[in-house]
Amino acid sequence: MVSHNFRPSYLRLRASLLRRKLNIQCILAMTATATTQTLQEIVNALEIPSGNLIQTSQIRENLKLSISMSDNRLKDLMLLLKSPPFVNMRSIIVYCKFQTETDYVCKHLCDNNINAKSYHSGLLMKKRSRVQELFCSNKIRVVVATVAFGMGLDKSDVEGVIHYRLPESLEEYIQETGRAGRDGRLSHCHLLFDSTTFYKIRSLSHSDGIDEYAMSKFLNQIFSSGNTMGCICSFPKESTSRKFDIKEEVLLTVLTQLEIGEEQYLHLLPQFSVTCTLYFHKTSPQLLADK
Repeated sequence: MVSHNFRPSYLRLRASLLRRKLNIQCILAMTATATTQTLQEIVNALEIPSGNLIQTSQIRENLKLSISMSDNRLKDLMLLLKSPPFVNMRSIIVYCKFQTETDYVCKHLCDNNINAKSYHSGLLMKKRSRVQELFCSNKIRVVVATVAFGMGLDKSDVEGVIHYRLPESLEEYIQETGRAGRDGRLSHCHLLFDSTTFYKIRSLSHSDGIDEYAMSKFLNQIFSSGNTMGCICSFPKESTSRKFDIKEEVLLTVLTQLEIGEEQYLHLLPQFSVTCTLYFHKTSPQLLADK
């Protein structure tokens, strides 16, 4: 389970649905980086007794964390990889923010005789699977990747994680450093810090916040006099997001809260495409129109 804005549909996953409608009696919820508030909301939604909550430290004792100021990340990355302790490691993940940056950094490493491959969602699935296979079998030393790499990674002996840029959140940092040292051995995680990225992330820290005026206009459109009880109305996500300057994930979260609250204000129908294409394989549309 993850944050509400990342998957608003998880908010609708209630104990009432699992137990009373699907007849599921035993529920196990697992999360790696949820905040205390999100964790409590998950427990409440699934009606898990507080005595059944098991927590462990999110930063393991075998991880050695370090950070350095960097005015030239590419140069400093090369120095890291060619200096102790990283120089002797067989498996290292370098996390980047952008796909183009991932490919650029990987090419630079290869040009300097470091066995590396890039990994991001822009690559074909076949190529991504091949990179992961090579990394897990220790045939490549370094994977330069976006956050797309690591989900479901079955490799316990990753010895080092390097963040080429400052992660956008503490949860993201904990999740990505957590790829290292799963075998219990001492592992190293290093962050290349620069002021430009820090100030940019800080300026965007409230980008998921809700403007009261914009939200009021959005709710007024939903509950306008023309939308009476039992009325079905549609809201295209992209255009509605642009119109009210509210992220799509935030819109879905608000609509879900209106559905699952103590008083149900609306019922969300499944999402579907605004337009669709019909194909006629046996009879032409003209002949059908004549009938």
